[in-house]
Amino acid sequence: MAPSWSVAGIERHTQEETHRPAMDSTARLIGDSGHLGWIRLIHVCSSWRSVGLSMASLWGYVFPIFPDDHISETILALSRDQPLSLDMDLAAHMQPFFYSPPEMVKFFTLAEKHLSRARILTFPRHLNRNVQFWDPSIMRDVHLPHLKILRLYVVRESVQHEFTIQAPALTHLVLGYFAPFAIVPSLTYLKITDEVTRYRPVTSLLDMLRATPLLEELSMQWVHPSRELPSDMTVASVRLPKLSTARFSGPPISLMLVKHLELPRDADLTFWAGNDPVLGQSIWPILDVLDMFSREPSINYMSLRPDLCVDICLATSREPGDVPAPRISLRTVSTTLGEELGESHTDPRATARFLSELISHMEPANITTFHVSPYTMNMFGSSVSEEDLIDSHIAILHCLTGLKTLSVGWLPTRYKPFFVALARPKAIALEPFELGTLIIFSEDSLSGYDFHPYTPELLVPAVEGVRRRWNDISIMLENRCNAGKHLKHLVLEGLRVDEDEFGRINAEGLRRVAAFVDEVVDRRLSTTMNSAEQK
Repeated sequence: MAPSWSVAGIERHTQEETHRPAMDSTARLIGDSGHLGWIRLIHVCSSWRSVGLSMASLWGYVFPIFPDDHISETILALSRDQPLSLDMDLAAHMQPFFYSPPEMVKFFTLAEKHLSRARILTFPRHLNRNVQFWDPSIMRDVHLPHLKILRLYVVRESVQHEFTIQAPALTHLVLGYFAPFAIVPSLTYLKITDEVTRYRPVTSLLDMLRATPLLEELSMQWVHPSRELPSDMTVASVRLPKLSTARFSGPPISLMLVKHLELPRDADLTFWAGNDPVLGQSIWPILDVLDMFSREPSINYMSLRPDLCVDICLATSREPGDVPAPRISLRTVSTTLGEELGESHTDPRATARFLSELISHMEPANITTFHVSPYTMNMFGSSVSEEDLIDSHIAILHCLTGLKTLSVGWLPTRYKPFFVALARPKAIALEPFELGTLIIFSEDSLSGYDFHPYTPELLVPAVEGVRRRWNDISIMLENRCNAGKHLKHLVLEGLRVDEDEFGRINAEGLRRVAAFVDEVVDRRLSTTMNSAEQK
C-alpha cells in the first residue's frame, strides 16, 4: 500500500538483519545426507563447463558445503590453486548432526592448511568445543592475498593480543566482536554488530571508522547504549567521502554518533531508533542530528507509514519520472511517542506531533510529493476530538507549501486523516499549495479488520470496502471542485477485482469521479478474489 521508494530503506535494513548468507545459499544442497548432496552437485557441475564457467574457480566456492575430509580433499584437487571459500557458517550448523567430531576436526585442519587461498573467510558463533582452534588467531602471520570478505562472529581466549591481518584485497568486513586488528584501509563495506558496540566508548568506534577512508557502505547496531562523551571533550570528525549507504540501529543516545561523521549529502541513511523515556532515551535529540541531512535542498519526496512503528522516508527525485532515491529513512516505536509528549500512549496526536517536529528540521517548501499510509487511531480513553485531530493534520499539510502530489494508502476501516483533511471545505480555501494529483493505493480483495486491546474488532467485507472507498473519493473531489480547487489527475495504483459486483462498483466509481478531475489514470492490476486469497 505504498510506493517502493518509501519503504526501500527500512526493508533493506530488515533483510540484512535476517539474512544468513551461507545457510540461505547452501543448506538446500545437502539433501538427506552429504553424499546425496555430493551426487547432486556432480550432476549440476557437468553442465557448467559447457557455458564457459571456470570449473576450478567454482569448485573453490563450494568447498565448505561438504565438511567430509574425503570429499573436501577431492574438491581441493579439482579447484587447483584457485581461491577458496572458507565460509564455515553452514559447517558450524551441520555439526554434530551430519558429521562426527573427528571428521569435523579433520575438515577444519585441512581448511587451515589452505588458509592463504581464502577469498571468503568466516568465524561463526555455532562451533562446539571440538573445533575451538578455528578462531581469528590462525590469521596471525598468514598472508591472505585473495581475501575479500571476512566475517568475525566469535572471539576465543587464544586471541590475546592485537595484530594486523595481512589482507590487502579485503573489502567486506562483518564484526561480531571488537577487533581493531581486522580494520584495514581497503574496506568498502563494514558492519559492526551489538557485540562490538556494547558499552564501547564513542571514541573507540570513531577510531575504527577513521581508519576506513574508502568505506561505501556502513551498518552499525546497538542494543545497549554506548558511553557518552564528556561534555568538555572535543572529538575530531570522521570523514567518509565515498559513503553511499549507512544504517544505524539502537538507542537514540547511541545514534548521536552520527554527528561526529562527515558524510556525503546524497548518502542513503537509515535510522532505526528504539526510544525508552523511562531510561531517558528520548527520540527527539536525534532529530537535531538529522537536521544537517534533512535540510538538503534536493529532498522533495516524503512518506509517513504509521503503525506499531512509525516509518518516515525522505527522498530525492531530480527529474520528473525518475524513481525517487531514499535519502533518510527513520523508524521509531509509536507507543512511546505519546509518553514522551507527556500524554497517554494512546494519544492519537503523537504521530502528528512527531511528524511536525521533523518538518521543523526540514525545508518543507521543497516537498512536492507526500505519501501517507493508513493507520488505526485508537480514540478509546482519549479526550481528543476527531475535529482537533484533523486540524493537526491540516496544519502539517499547510507547512508543505510546494506540495503538488498527495499519495494515500487505502485500507478498509483504517484511518486516513490527510485524505479527510483534503475534503474539509474550510481547510481547502486556506491551502497554501496548488495540489494537482491524488494517488490512491488500494487492493479490492482486502476486507477491513482491526484489533486493539481496548476497542472491539471491526469487520468490513471487501466489496463493501470498495463501495465506501469510491464514495469517499467522490465526496472529496466534489468538495474540492465546489471550493474551486479541483484536481487535474487522479491516479489509481494497486489491485483491482473486476468480477461480479466488484466490477460493477468499480465501473460506476470511475464514471462518478471522472466528472470532478481532468484525467483518471487507472494503473491497477486486475486480479480475482480466488487468486488474491491464495497469495
